Amino acid sequence: MNNLISEKQQRLLTSILYSSFQTDTPFLATANVGLFHGLKQPPLVPDILLSLKVEVPEDWSQKKNLSYFVWEFGKSPEVAIEIVSNKIGN
Repeated sequence: MNNLISEKQQRLLTSILYSSFQTDTPFLATANVGLFHGLKQPPLVPDILLSLKVEVPEDWSQKKNLSYFVWEFGKSPEVAIEIVSNKIGN
């Protein structure tokens, strides 16, 4: 479960990329979005992910666009970040 500080860190990282990353390369930066590597495999849900050179869907409401399905984007993301919490856990 996230807390307010974690949510702000995630939003800060993605918003910085969208506001200042100057490139002609299309990219997708997300926070807390399911990352699926295979059918019937449980997803990873990184706090932040960045994928370069991907076609970003125009219609986000379609089921195939609701998560990061590697087979739909054609590649794994370049970076997946998990922000460590301040609690000891599993």
